[in-house]
Amino acid sequence: MSAAGVVAVKARALVNDSFQPPPGFGNDWLTHMHEVLLPAPLSHGWPAPGWWWLMFVVAWLGVGLCVRRYWHWKDNAYRRQACAAIRACRQSLQGQMQQQALAELQQVPALIRRVALQSVALAGLPRTQVSGLSANQWQQWLDLTGGEGRSNRHSLSAQPALAERFRSLAFVPLDTLASWPTDELAALLQWCDDWVRHHRVSRNSRQALDGQNRDEQPPQGKENLP
Repeated sequence: MSAAGVVAVKARALVNDSFQPPPGFGNDWLTHMHEVLLPAPLSHGWPAPGWWWLMFVVAWLGVGLCVRRYWHWKDNAYRRQACAAIRACRQSLQGQMQQQALAELQQVPALIRRVALQSVALAGLPRTQVSGLSANQWQQWLDLTGGEGRSNRHSLSAQPALAERFRSLAFVPLDTLASWPTDELAALLQWCDDWVRHHRVSRNSRQALDGQNRDEQPPQGKENLP
């Protein structure tokens, strides 16, 4: 190192050793500055117990809902089968198999009876509540169990012509059945399909039917005593 370099180094060292910053030296805005404090890293361990309870409750409700939907779908299998049979009968009437379609049409009242027996069994009621009904009582029971979503104008009692067709459908000869108007047959099948889809059977159905029959009976007057 040259003499000039040595002198420069000694002078710089002398200046560094002798320099003392006075009080308040520097920028006051930077006095209390510090590094950014980052949050703690997320833990990959087990969550808090409350989250486990919440996940358990949600899973339990989900399983319960799935099981309930499954049993509801299974219990309504008879509805789907009956609607499929009615739909096949309607398609046969529109096709060329006239005699076969009429024979299938005559089985519709028996199909409605089987659906009623199945619905009564699913409701936990004795089948005698349906098997012993005939004529007007059977028609009234169909109207009472037609479903809450149907208005009174869709009942058989509000459609006397349709009710008469329904009562005589299973016994009328095929030749006479072939002469029935097509629109009446379509309306009859549509009513049967609607009833199968919307009917609701409860423990109060037979009680309501018995009460309605008692109301319709004329009062018995007492004999005039002398």
